[in-house]
Amino acid sequence: AVSRHHSACRRKTMRLSDLATMPLISFTKGSRIRQVIDDRFEQAGVAPQIAMEVENEEAIERMIEIGFGAGFLARRRATTDKIHYLKLSDGPILLHIAAVHLGAYVPKRTREFLQMCSKHAAAPPNRVRAKR
Repeated sequence: AVSRHHSACRRKTMRLSDLATMPLISFTKGSRIRQVIDDRFEQAGVAPQIAMEVENEEAIERMIEIGFGAGFLARRRATTDKIHYLKLSDGPILLHIAAVHLGAYVPKRTREFLQMCSKHAAAPPNRVRAKR
């Protein structure tokens, strides 16, 4: 994702190698999603230019909005018209999550929570069209 004022906002897709010269806002180095992103850059032979590390997507989103750099956001966050969202032509960056429990019994609230997570993960993202 980039700011609506970024030169890349006319594009629909981008490769990881295109990001090599852009300042990136990323998650903190110890986080699992940062490890996944760093691994993808390494596989592509690209050294990202991390300009800022933050703890959550809200902070990344805000820094992108004010033009501090580019960043990776979950598809479900594509809800503001202040940011231009691009697809990676190298393929999506995915973070797999699992819920594990012991025994056959799953409490009702846990089942409800897991159902909610499944519905949320399967739902298409909410998109807001850019105002031009």
